[in-house]
Amino acid sequence: MIATSSFSHTTRLLLIGASIVIVVAGMRAFADTLNAFFIAALIAILCTPVQKRLRARGWSQGLSLLLILLLIID
Repeated sequence: MIATSSFSHTTRLLLIGASIVIVVAGMRAFADTLNAFFIAALIAILCTPVQKRLRARGWSQGLSLLLILLLIID
């Protein structure tokens, strides 16, 4: 079964353009929240190997997390 679209080529282009504008406007409106989220995700991704290595050397989860937090804050 081949689905046929009832929208013309111009209508599809206008819908895609409007969708992009809405997404970009939403990203600009929530830029502060998105920036904080992405920075937190980046820090978590970068610190995970360090914590795994400390855990493999016998450190507890709490102590390894405390050490990483102290290194980040310092």
